[in-house]
Amino acid sequence: MKPCHKVCVFLSPLLILNSFSLAENEKSLEDIYRTGKVKFVRELTIKDDSLPEEIYFQNPRDVVVSSDGEIFISDYDGNNIKKFSPDGKFLKIIGRKGEGPGDLSGPSFLETNKDRLIVWESRNGRFSLFNLEGDFIKSIQFPRVTGLLWDLGALPDGRIIIDFEKTDLERREHPQERRIELCSFDMEHIETIYSKRLFRTKRITKPVTLSVPQPWNPNVFWDVSPEGKIVVGFSEKYEIEVYDPVQGKLFSFDHKYKPVEVNKRDKETFFSIFTITFIGADGQKERKTGAPDYIIKNTAFPKFKPAFNSIIVDSEGNIWVHANRKKGEEENKYFDVFNERGEFINNVKILGETDYPFYRFSRITNRCFWKIETDEDGFFSVVKYRISD
Repeated sequence: MKPCHKVCVFLSPLLILNSFSLAENEKSLEDIYRTGKVKFVRELTIKDDSLPEEIYFQNPRDVVVSSDGEIFISDYDGNNIKKFSPDGKFLKIIGRKGEGPGDLSGPSFLETNKDRLIVWESRNGRFSLFNLEGDFIKSIQFPRVTGLLWDLGALPDGRIIIDFEKTDLERREHPQERRIELCSFDMEHIETIYSKRLFRTKRITKPVTLSVPQPWNPNVFWDVSPEGKIVVGFSEKYEIEVYDPVQGKLFSFDHKYKPVEVNKRDKETFFSIFTITFIGADGQKERKTGAPDYIIKNTAFPKFKPAFNSIIVDSEGNIWVHANRKKGEEENKYFDVFNERGEFINNVKILGETDYPFYRFSRITNRCFWKIETDEDGFFSVVKYRISD
């Protein structure tokens, strides 16, 4: 989800609260999409003012909602999970900085499966499991992750989906492999559901050792439907596949699109986002913006951008696809929608208080879209938007 930013976005079926019981006279989401317009109406905002004086958001990364509506927010730099009631009232802190049992270091991805809270700790390289009251259960090292963990999600029966990227230093053409794995309720590996080799970064060793992003190369995006199907697409072409965790691939569908060229402005914008920190002989740090020569030399741009850069499944099973568009000012205002059978519904324009729902740590629960936002002063807030007509 989370993106785009690699936008590798995830929806947990366990988060859906009575998603198919529409209030009287309330339109289904599909009916709203057929009008070609949708609004995101702000319904709840959680920010520092929602917390006790001595507590604040340092770097919130993910938000998950339990079946009872309780809200859990991972704070990467705070090294804890902040828990709130369904109406946004602060309840407690879960975890503390450290490496021992119940400690957290760099918590990022969150998920709930039944009565458990699952936390991926980026710095400790493990999953930590708590009950929903915040009591520690156990930690699980995950040695299979030799590269980058992209996301995790839960199926209706409590099994867990893990998405990670392995790096092959010997392979030049496709040095990374994205793998979507099925794990048990207790995080034991069961099987690989999907894998795809790709070229997302290029590793260099001179003048420094690092992985150089290769912009607009095709990537893998996925989400889970309310029924527990895995909806996944490799953005080399506009084709989406639907998998059952037991039966495997069920079907695929495609959609016509016009490839968008990577232009000069796109390249300039990409290089402008780099910030390099130099340490002088006196120990003072100096920051310079813009990509250095060794980054520019090792960056290859494709002629065309990928077909899309994110997939989200809403709480009624409709599939959102965020396609790249020729007009940059329209990029964050539109998305394509398909029903659960892969039938095209409409190209939908976003109205209302926010745009661009397609970022890595997005969630949709019970017709509501959750988004982590930053204001002009750098303060964080977690916002719940109602999807409306």
